[in-house]
Amino acid sequence: MINVDENYNKIKALENKHRGERIFVVGTGPSLNQTPMHLIKNDIVFGVNSFLKGCKEFGIIPNYYALSDFRAFRSYYADVIKLEIPLFSFEDMLTDCPNDVLNNVIILKNLLPIKVIGMKTIGDFSKDLTVGSGGTGTVVIDIALQAIYYMGFEEVYLLGCDCDYTREHHFHGEPMWDPNIQKVMDRFTDMVFPAYEITKQAFEEDNRKIINCTVGGKLEIFERARLEDII
Repeated sequence: MINVDENYNKIKALENKHRGERIFVVGTGPSLNQTPMHLIKNDIVFGVNSFLKGCKEFGIIPNYYALSDFRAFRSYYADVIKLEIPLFSFEDMLTDCPNDVLNNVIILKNLLPIKVIGMKTIGDFSKDLTVGSGGTGTVVIDIALQAIYYMGFEEVYLLGCDCDYTREHHFHGEPMWDPNIQKVMDRFTDMVFPAYEITKQAFEEDNRKIINCTVGGKLEIFERARLEDII
């Protein structure tokens, strides 16, 4: 299904394509409903998972996109496949993709499947996307930030990365995938937050920075700033 050589060449063509530029990574947290999203409509935007459900309302067309679970993709894949932008996902996720979705996904010329290589130490943060990407179970780290590093962006601003499952899970009201809130937060403490630390270190080693512009939330690893002050 995947033409290895063709996929390698498509990913390789993105290396340092945006060296020195800035980008906004938009998650799907409920804080997006309190975020002045119109301020970034002229910036480069990397959307993830169900962010597409708010694109029309926010007036934003993303430049890059990442999907981490095609099983949850069924309700909006028809809109995603219309995006003529690079669409990242993990290779093994395609094997879990429902047939009715897969039949549409595999025809995407802009689909960029990447390998999973794990993420336990700083060495697992991938600086070469042609080799693969470190996986922790959250799409912002696993795909978006490692793809962003590979493309050379110097300033990265996070929006809607709430990391808080004690309240509504998504900006569009979709229920949380696991009702065991404590279990989810334990996973963030044990895996996700340490992976964010690794990611921060990788960027800072190359004199790049990640700033958290999320309204509220529990992600305190990065320097915070108000979106209004950035723009």
